[in-house]
Amino acid sequence: MIYRIDTINECTGCRACAFICEQKAIEFAQNQEGFYIPIIDSNKCINCGLCYKKCPQNNERLYKIKGCYFAWNKNFEERKTSSSGGIFPVLAKYILNEHGYICAAGFDNNLVLRHIIVSNYQEIDPLKGSKYVQSLFIDYNEIKEKLETGKDVLVIGTPCEIGGIKNVFSAYENLFTVEILCHGVTSPLFFHKYIEVMEKKFNGKIYNINFRNKKKYGWSCGAGITYQLSETTKMKEGVCDEYYTSFLQGVSFQESCYKCNYKKSKRDADITIGDGWKVEKIYPMINSKWGSSIILINSIKGFELFNKISNNIVYYPVSFENAIKCNLSILNVSKRPEQRNEFYYNINNISSRKFISNLKKKTVISGFIAKIKRKIFFNFPFVIKYFLRIIMK
Repeated sequence: MIYRIDTINECTGCRACAFICEQKAIEFAQNQEGFYIPIIDSNKCINCGLCYKKCPQNNERLYKIKGCYFAWNKNFEERKTSSSGGIFPVLAKYILNEHGYICAAGFDNNLVLRHIIVSNYQEIDPLKGSKYVQSLFIDYNEIKEKLETGKDVLVIGTPCEIGGIKNVFSAYENLFTVEILCHGVTSPLFFHKYIEVMEKKFNGKIYNINFRNKKKYGWSCGAGITYQLSETTKMKEGVCDEYYTSFLQGVSFQESCYKCNYKKSKRDADITIGDGWKVEKIYPMINSKWGSSIILINSIKGFELFNKISNNIVYYPVSFENAIKCNLSILNVSKRPEQRNEFYYNINNISSRKFISNLKKKTVISGFIAKIKRKIFFNFPFVIKYFLRIIMK
């Protein structure tokens, strides 16, 4: 959190302040937009300033990037069912084989995204894949408890979540951190309003959601979103999905995302992973049809961990400049759309059904444009036939 209340919009919700406060004067609750923010009990606060000192928003990043790679999992099934190159399952498998713990985000039975700790590889499936919503981050006491066992603990999260973890637990040698390259996080309020509308549309309860299903639409051509119901699975193309499109447009992000303090060549995590787009432009021999990842190695511990998993991945070195070209989120901060205020005003003042219906009108247009682009760039025979028809007329 930020110590001055006038800068509360800079808060990312990492919860480091609540853990570090010896007076227990800070709790987290959802604001009107549905994001988790700190609430300070003025009767308990003694103005010690400890929360300000430990807030990662007020500190410089720790490590300068030391190595960059394109990579993917050698296990095809793990790569196929992951959002990009399937690096997370490889990291998880190594730590768990060493009898350590994994802390990552997964949906619970009520589709609330929260970080949980697992110690068995069979438990990591819900933790795989991208989730485009703010996590109800884990109680730091749980991480501390596992760290004090002496076993390795790998925490995976957004850069701001990892910033909080590093500020609090950097002294633990058995802590390993991995950050996900991130555009921004969407409000849990928006997410659950959308799920409510989709459940009425599908006439059933949604038990799980996969934002990056490669099965039908592939990886480079655009995401397929699957909604798991009790007896069936529904799929929508990402560019035709109102929630996913709002995320891509950046209109539903937390305020702090528009002035992100983590888009730098210095990072807090030991390792950074994210989508590795346009790899073929740098390595023409690579086929990234089923997804590839960018891996940034930031610390000595990061190199040690990378070396431990290197036999289980295919990887190619790449310059930092080319890494940026293949994932602009390394340095680029999401631009705040003009319609963001209207977006969150409407979400609180009109019905969920009408709100989503209004988004749908915009999605139809953006979806049509995206489909045309995909036809042009990924289906050259279609383009040839189109122009032949024009010429023959």
